[in-house]
Formats: sequence, structure tokens, C-alpha cells
Amino acid sequence: MEYSDISIFFVNSFIKTALKVPMEKGLDDKMQINDKLKALRLEKKFEEDSYSFYPGATSEQERLELQESINLLIDRLIDFPTIPIKTNVIEEFAKTIESLNDCDSEDKERTCFYMEKIMDIFGIESSDGFLNTWLYGFDPNNGIPQQ
Repeated sequence: MEYSDISIFFVNSFIKTALKVPMEKGLDDKMQINDKLKALRLEKKFEEDSYSFYPGATSEQERLELQESINLLIDRLIDFPTIPIKTNVIEEFAKTIESLNDCDSEDKERTCFYMEKIMDIFGIESSDGFLNTWLYGFDPNNGIPQQ
């Protein structure tokens, strides 16, 4: 190989590597996130938890329905073609919450617990008051609303 052949080889290798790395990194990140979501999906949810004083769902039927709502949320996030951004995740939370407005406050708190686990998987630090507003009717971080 001559000098120019070596240069072209290294330039071509560099370009191929530079173009591949972000795609592979994104793919690896998506796979790692999906693995964590799948592990969360496999967990039995809404069972009694004495550590957090959660009494569990009132019946096995209710527990299964609540669990299914969280599992469907997880499925929708796994099915995203790319890693969902914060806005996408919160939008998916909103879809799930629509069907859970009639549950008791303890089950709502537990739902938020699972949504916070999902946020942790995505590296989302805050729902910007979304979960608080659903749970309490306002965001306590913004002060108590005046009546």
C-alpha cells in the first residue's frame, strides 16, 4: 500500500466508525431501556408492601386490572421506534391515568410509584407536576391553590 492508499483506508474507516457509533449507541441504549422495562413488566404489581405501608389492591381482580394498565403503558413505551423523550412518556402516562381516575388514593399513589420507576428507567427526573396534579388535584411544588 502506498501512502495515499493508507490515508484513504484510515479516512474511510474513521467515517464508517463515526457514522455507525451514534446509531449503535442509540440502539444499545434502546435495548437496555427495553430490557429494564421488560423486567418491570414481569413484576407482580399492586401487591401488599409493608415497607411503604401500601395495603395492596382490594381484590385480586382489581390488582390484575391495575397491573394490566401499567403493563399496557410499558408495552406502548417498548413499542416506540426510538427512545421516547420526556413529553412522549408523560403523554403515555396521561393515556393510562384516564382509565384510573376512579381508583382509591392508595392505588393512585402506587400507580405513581410505578410511573416513577419508569421515569427512572428513562432518566427523567420530574414529571413537572403532572403526577402530583393527578394525585392531589394540584402540584404541591407550586404551593397550595387559593380558593
